[in-house]
Amino acid sequence: EEKTIEDIIKEKFDKYSENLELEIKEKKIIDKLRKYLPQLTEIKIKPIFDPKPIPVDIKPILLEGDKEIPINKKGDGTKRRITMALLELKKSEKDKIPTLYVFDEPDTHLHVRAQRDLLRIIKDFSKDGRQIIITTHSPFIMNSVEARKIRLLSLENGETKIKKISNDDDVEEILENLGIENIYLFFARKILIVEGETEEVFIPKMYKKLYGTALREDLIKLINRKGVNNIPRFVEVLKDFVKPNEIFILTDKDIDRNKKAKHIINELDIPKDNIFKVGHKEFEDAFEPEVIYEAWKQYVIKNSEEIEDKWEQNWTVENVFNLWKECIENTDRRKFSEELRKLNDGSGVRMTKPNLGKALAEYCEWEHLPKELQDLLERLRE
Repeated sequence: EEKTIEDIIKEKFDKYSENLELEIKEKKIIDKLRKYLPQLTEIKIKPIFDPKPIPVDIKPILLEGDKEIPINKKGDGTKRRITMALLELKKSEKDKIPTLYVFDEPDTHLHVRAQRDLLRIIKDFSKDGRQIIITTHSPFIMNSVEARKIRLLSLENGETKIKKISNDDDVEEILENLGIENIYLFFARKILIVEGETEEVFIPKMYKKLYGTALREDLIKLINRKGVNNIPRFVEVLKDFVKPNEIFILTDKDIDRNKKAKHIINELDIPKDNIFKVGHKEFEDAFEPEVIYEAWKQYVIKNSEEIEDKWEQNWTVENVFNLWKECIENTDRRKFSEELRKLNDGSGVRMTKPNLGKALAEYCEWEHLPKELQDLLERLRE
């Protein structure tokens, strides 16, 4: 046909490029890419042919209008988003061949929304006989999967050790009910177990007020013991991941009557130095009556729309002190926090345990805290 070899190769190459462009359109690859590159307008296939010494290549060119997108100059985040789009395309091909995908820190340089999209794609990949293994340092990725799907690898004495939790549903339920995120389960620096709602609100607020950082920023997890229904499984989970000297418990001096707290202390082997007894019968009666009086007074003034005269008549330092003394000295089971509500009628603000914890945290300074509470906060901060 009076064509040179160069002409024939070029024709074949051009035809191949046209077929690639057609395939890109048929598979709607550009639609996938637009999810991550919204300005993308077209994908062209540019055949590269140089007869001397006949190197051949195919170069995909992504366009924004008439402007070429230099992929090689884009950051890792953009490159990974393009990879995510192509993974979605691969997923849509619905191949049924059992496949193992290994992703080494795929979240690197991706912002949270992109990490979420990546995780959604990867989770979809796990269907149809595919298995996915991801290595990650991302707290967001860790907290976005079930705890049972995480393996913690650590080097101990030259050997790689693997930790994981049980596959039982009740373990996942315990973690969820207690609000223990995966990042705390595997990496918590300290665990603090408390017994009531007042201290559950007070401790985080007081810690932030004193040190300028939140408990979560210092990888300290606070757990309300009253939310633990299955103590044996709770103990089992903590023992696998947290050392005894990293666990602290805040209780009252009436602990001998508290079988659950004693059971947790014994089973977790919590050191005596990590057990802090604050209060006589409960956390609230550990504070001086004057502190309780002033803290709640300021809270009511700040939050009440209408304060009745009877509240101002009942809410006095003398009444708070007498009630505090009576509850401490009597051997019955009456609690100071419960009796205190009788003095609050007419304040316009409900005296719930969380509200009282908030009021105390907003008012208290270091010198207002019981010595045991000061010691606990210092230990947590170490």
